[in-house]
Amino acid sequence: MLQALLTLLGAAGFSPSPAPLLGLQHGPHGQFNVTLGGKPWLSGGEVRVGAFCSSCSGANALTSSTPPVTSNGRDAIGEYVETRYTWAGQTGSPVIETAFRYYARENGTIVFEQRFPKAVPLGDLRMAPKAMPLGGYNGAHPAASEGAATLFPGFARNDGQPSDGLACAAYHGVFPQLKGCTVATYAASHQVRLTRLQP
Repeated sequence: MLQALLTLLGAAGFSPSPAPLLGLQHGPHGQFNVTLGGKPWLSGGEVRVGAFCSSCSGANALTSSTPPVTSNGRDAIGEYVETRYTWAGQTGSPVIETAFRYYARENGTIVFEQRFPKAVPLGDLRMAPKAMPLGGYNGAHPAASEGAATLFPGFARNDGQPSDGLACAAYHGVFPQLKGCTVATYAASHQVRLTRLQP
């Protein structure tokens, strides 16, 4: 089974410039930061699949099982550099792949992708870490029923920093409706899907 969820960070409305508007920094274990105009903007949160997460320990630990693989390509957006991570549980079997596609010539547009090489082993969701705002840990965890089945990318709140004022949107309600929010006012729901952050 192969499924993908894409989240796009774009710089719509900004004219092309010699240097990319958005920058992407990532490390060997999947951690990442996004810069805006060369200044820190968003910090990456954890990766989660069912009861497994990159911030968990013991039986629920999810680790980047291989060094990241970097490749170049071109698609409908333009030329990109892709970095792909494979995540595994304790058995070492791949559970999820996450990727960053960075389009330097398109103002630094970033596409985040998650893929599932096989059926997702959700485990006991009652043991899963509770939902975190935009995937970032802030010390407070809502009810277990709000936990996401998968999470990537996740973004940390920054306690009053400029990124907390960013516009976002998420689905809420029995018949889900897209509702506007900011990073600071974002609230989790079982329909949650952050659709776009825009500078």
